Amino acid sequence: MSFIIHATEEDAKVLSAISEGLDIGIEKFDKNLSNGHFGNPITMFKARILADRANIFVTKMFEKIKSVDKVTLSDQLKTHVDRHGTMYLRLNKQELFRNILELSQSDSIRIKIKPNHNRPLADTIVAYRRFIEAC
Repeated sequence: MSFIIHATEEDAKVLSAISEGLDIGIEKFDKNLSNGHFGNPITMFKARILADRANIFVTKMFEKIKSVDKVTLSDQLKTHVDRHGTMYLRLNKQELFRNILELSQSDSIRIKIKPNHNRPLADTIVAYRRFIEAC
């Protein structure tokens, strides 16, 4: 998972909202300072969640995602999964302040879900779809 905090945002406030909304301890995030496209300061955060904790995280996340977004995701799943079976999502960073998880393309939190198996891609997509619909 990764996201950017812009110079106009408060690191602690944004990190707290994301930590609480996605149920991830703040200590899991690595911080990296950088410059944006026009030289403005940005802070990049990344977190890796592995094994059993990843399964719990993904389940809780999908349980919180808005129903309409789950339907959209299920319908468009092939556009969110690469040839290796890795799923890519973007969640609205601003909506997390209201404890709402919704899909978004701008100012988002990037989530990468990598399966721990080597199934054929079609089987992986079916498994993802079933999982999303069950949550």
